[in-house]
Amino acid sequence: QLNVPVGTNQMILHDRTWRNTTNADYPANWLLVLASNSAGLQNASSAAKIPLYDESLSEPSLIEFEQVSMFGFVDFEDTDQRYGIVAGGTFEVVDLAFVTDYVVFLAKGDDVNSGDPPTGQHIGTIPRGTNELHLSPVELIDTMARVLVYVENANGRSATSASAMFMDWGWLPPTETETMTTTTSTTLGPLLGVRDLFFTDTNEEAEVLGGVVSWTPPDFTSRITAYWVFIAFDEQNTYGVKLLDVEFESSIPVGVNQLNIHEGTERQTNTSEYPANWLFVFVHSSAGLQPVEDAAKIWLYDESSHEPSVIGLGNVTFTDTDEDGGEVAGLDENPHGRSAKAVFAMYQDLGWTSSTVTQTATFTSTTSTSGPLLGVTEVSYFDTHSQAYVLEGVVRWSPPAQTSRITEYTVLMAFDEQNSYGTLLKGKDGKSSIPVGVNQVQLYDGSPRQTADPAFPANWLLVFAHTSSGRQTASDAGKTPLYDDSASAPSMVELRSLAFFDEDPAAETIGGLVQWSFAAGADLAFTRVFALYLATSPDEADGPRLGSVARGTNELAVDLGT
Repeated sequence: QLNVPVGTNQMILHDRTWRNTTNADYPANWLLVLASNSAGLQNASSAAKIPLYDESLSEPSLIEFEQVSMFGFVDFEDTDQRYGIVAGGTFEVVDLAFVTDYVVFLAKGDDVNSGDPPTGQHIGTIPRGTNELHLSPVELIDTMARVLVYVENANGRSATSASAMFMDWGWLPPTETETMTTTTSTTLGPLLGVRDLFFTDTNEEAEVLGGVVSWTPPDFTSRITAYWVFIAFDEQNTYGVKLLDVEFESSIPVGVNQLNIHEGTERQTNTSEYPANWLFVFVHSSAGLQPVEDAAKIWLYDESSHEPSVIGLGNVTFTDTDEDGGEVAGLDENPHGRSAKAVFAMYQDLGWTSSTVTQTATFTSTTSTSGPLLGVTEVSYFDTHSQAYVLEGVVRWSPPAQTSRITEYTVLMAFDEQNSYGTLLKGKDGKSSIPVGVNQVQLYDGSPRQTADPAFPANWLLVFAHTSSGRQTASDAGKTPLYDDSASAPSMVELRSLAFFDEDPAAETIGGLVQWSFAAGADLAFTRVFALYLATSPDEADGPRLGSVARGTNELAVDLGT
């Protein structure tokens, strides 16, 4: 690290500067330039950076691969079901400073010259920093068995390669995993969970469960081996306990979309201090249970035929919006009645005073505070300016039911829903503040569509409510995707990833989930809909249309048998 004055936009390295990091086990692979101010260095994620290339006047050696999640292996899965043609796949490798490119081949063996005569088939060269290669359908010149990845620089190519086996999906089942000099694996898409989880307790004894847990399976179940049902303290499956089925015990087979709880099953977790409040259904595959955030879950209601006891609450809040005064109490209730005692908080009539009162209740410490500020809804905008990157028209919204605390509205355009690089929009009167009761703004003519950072285009419109305490958070603001009507077809949106995992075992038909994500700084404002097609090349949509989804949805389920 060396401090360079502002205005001096270069640095000449000392002769024979060693290419070392602060840890000898981790070589220097990147150059970063970070800006600094009184608060310190900027985050590395936002700093300028390039791969560091060490010109050593010789070809690189083969990269040493390790079995590490997300890197250190070569992985390829054929997604084309036609025999003799392969497509798709990801190659993941470790970057080193002697490397400029990765050269990828298909071959019969673990060397590009394998076979008699040699039949290595070059399928792509990608620069260092790009750790994957997406293939359009490639016709095989011979029966291939391996993917080979060589490293290369201006002085030549490595003598040996990292390799992985694959199978032609149109001829044999999907790729198998093989342990070679380099560890290889097959990476599949996220495992979809069940939906429509339902349970009604039929045992009227408190702390005891009975009845049937039912669910709807995901659209694609070929990778699922069983379903597991848990009860737990919270949504993270904390202290979770597995429920047993009358017939199938702990694992429910695929096709059986319910669990009949053993009579007399106690509603308890594996720690007696933490009662079971949630019910989960996990899908299980050869890789194990899906993550808890993807599992289906619902509140667990124990039908005990009597009213509940009072719950110890952390706080009770109430915001007065009318002219009546008094005291508010929070009560626990179920269909059998209401708790005999309450946790409570004092409040003051806002028509009399704006102060709040803190009081210690019998059962818990409670504080009277203002509730969350409700945002506007039904935000809409129609661009009436035909020039690209220029906005004109009216932004409209519906106000929240209670507006007594709101002092004004403001409208911003931003890169994303979190209001990143947000910029205030002004009305035709040149003002950015919209009074309460005026639920629209006519944009200033010729407003440029840009955020506070030109590298991040404006893709969203957000309408914020303000109070005397300031502006509400972006998560609570009203928002809508920003569409720039430029009277021309959109350009291709640059994607960070596009993946499809065929789960249809039949030849010549497909089915599964298509998922995509956008490159950093992607401009989405010229796009309304994403349309998906099958095609024989990436340049023309010459195949059938699979379907379309509105902008804001980044996946499409393709029906089996398509």
